[in-house]
Amino acid sequence: MDNTTFVCSNCGAVHLLTEAFSMNGKYICEECLQAYTHVCESCGNRVWDADTVSDGNIVICRSCYESRYTHCCECDRLILSESAYYDDDEEPYCHNCREQTMRLIRDRRKICVNDKNCGNEKHRLSQEWE
Repeated sequence: MDNTTFVCSNCGAVHLLTEAFSMNGKYICEECLQAYTHVCESCGNRVWDADTVSDGNIVICRSCYESRYTHCCECDRLILSESAYYDDDEEPYCHNCREQTMRLIRDRRKICVNDKNCGNEKHRLSQEWE
């Protein structure tokens, strides 16, 4: 091997040095870069797949997930923590699942209003969501 080639630290193949990509201080080839890394859709950093979190729609790095994101407890969609709706048990909901849950609660309340014997506390709207 001369100073114009490198060995990919991931797959071990020899490539031209001009085709090298640096990941965490190690050189990898373009094939490994495409196959085993992603660009975080939140911060723009390239990270190894093992250091990502995804919901099938977006891919973000673990650091962004831990500092700014959560998963909806119903649909598992990634959502910004500050945009999440939390129920009485501190479970996070995305906007769509919150709306669906609110419709169900309203429908239950309509039934209970007509049933004077219904005393189910869960049929009342959470004060946080009113």
